[in-house]
Amino acid sequence: MNNAPRVSLINSRTSRIILANIIHVALIVSCALVLYLRANSGIPDEQMLNVAIDLSGMVTGYVLFMCNLIDARKSGVTYKYYMYVLNVVMAGLYTDAMGWLLNGIASLSGIIMLAGTINSSCVPICACFFWLFATDGIRQKHRSLQILDKFIQAGMLLALILRFLNLFMGFYFMVDATGTYIRGPLYIVSLVYAYAAMIVTLTVITKERKVLKTYQIVAMYTYVLAPLIVGLITLMAYGLSVVFGVIMATMLLMYCVFNVDQSRERAVAERDLETATAIQKGVLPREFPPYPDREEFDLYATMDPAREVGGDFYDFFFIDKNRLVLTIADVSGKGVAAALVMMITKALLKNRMLDGDSPAEALYNVNNQLLESRDSEMFVTVWMAVIDVSTGEGIAVNAGHEHPILRRAGAKYEYIRYKHSIAIAAMEDMQFSEHAFQMGPGDSLFVYTDGAPEAIDSEMEMFGEDRLLEALNLQPDAQPQETLRSVTGAIEDFVVEAEQFDDITMLCFKYYGPADGQDI
Repeated sequence: MNNAPRVSLINSRTSRIILANIIHVALIVSCALVLYLRANSGIPDEQMLNVAIDLSGMVTGYVLFMCNLIDARKSGVTYKYYMYVLNVVMAGLYTDAMGWLLNGIASLSGIIMLAGTINSSCVPICACFFWLFATDGIRQKHRSLQILDKFIQAGMLLALILRFLNLFMGFYFMVDATGTYIRGPLYIVSLVYAYAAMIVTLTVITKERKVLKTYQIVAMYTYVLAPLIVGLITLMAYGLSVVFGVIMATMLLMYCVFNVDQSRERAVAERDLETATAIQKGVLPREFPPYPDREEFDLYATMDPAREVGGDFYDFFFIDKNRLVLTIADVSGKGVAAALVMMITKALLKNRMLDGDSPAEALYNVNNQLLESRDSEMFVTVWMAVIDVSTGEGIAVNAGHEHPILRRAGAKYEYIRYKHSIAIAAMEDMQFSEHAFQMGPGDSLFVYTDGAPEAIDSEMEMFGEDRLLEALNLQPDAQPQETLRSVTGAIEDFVVEAEQFDDITMLCFKYYGPADGQDI
């Protein structure tokens, strides 16, 4: 199996991160370089102070950018619109600093005008992205907010069009023949959209305050009010435009606030994860070979828990001298709740089989037992078989689970596809269909949960059924333990460093006893 396309040195996501880092560093370095070259050129003190604040804000922005990337990698949580705001503020700081550093150089009047236009455009874009950030998660719940969302985005577009027209008409600001930046008579009008959008955002935050924690509301209020107040104070102070610097400072505050909250939630989640993992691993058979005195067969099973532990489990046990039960199942939920449902389901299934139920009867009874006490919407997919190891005769039932894979002696592994029954804990009084099968000497059976074919790489592509079959057929005659190692290695080579979001559970059974093979 060729995984070369998957194991590329730099994937597209990594390339974007590297490019963003290069741009951020280039902006900071170029601004510092121009500041060094212009330090003794008679720039007024208030403008130099402004540039220093801008440069400090850019460094802070780069640190926040890196912190968010690290947090996203560790926790999987990404504040998309926060990152958008962060990058727009970085652009605003850079263009503000460069505009004041180059101000008064007649030969660069075009560049000064362009810097002013970009800087001015960052204001409405920043306001719109903050609206998206602050209302993310609640817009879809309220139709009125969805309509308001369209108005805010349309307002941003109109504000940008007016700034483009300003390049030719100069009603907001202009750059004269000496290269000096001059605010126009309608400059204050250019701020109307941003102020209005911020006030609307603040109103929505206040109205929906029950959804947010107190310190989150305070952080967002600070983000809105601090730049508004500073902007009004410095409105008439030529050479002092520190709004984007103030915004970056409030973004640092927001990062700290949300990071503290995220850390608390992460600590609780990690405790739940440890508990769920302990439950999950504690109830699974882990001694292999499990029946060293039995020469009729060999079997091996593994369960690799994901970052978010689910409810996968496997089980095997004898119900008499020769009949062996094999079970593999997957609870639909995650975390401690799924692990508890898994433990209960495993115990109930084993008890029913030891009491003399057939696989179909066991699933029928356990299905109704789970529904009687269910207080969640979780369901369980189950594949269960009973194999008489003295003859190779077996009966299997599949309740919404993955298709089993069978290898006849001397042949390759193949999927055995037939119509499944419904998963258990989904509907009351469901009947489950049984399928008789026969295993011959050298035949192997492989069953698994959906975490194997649905393992994803960094491009969100699934490992898939075809690659799973290819991995099995690399060494089709291998012993069960080697077979599972081969499949695990193939999955790891495919996903590389991508996060595992579902448990991967597999069981392989190889039969040595005498019997003629038939189709499952």
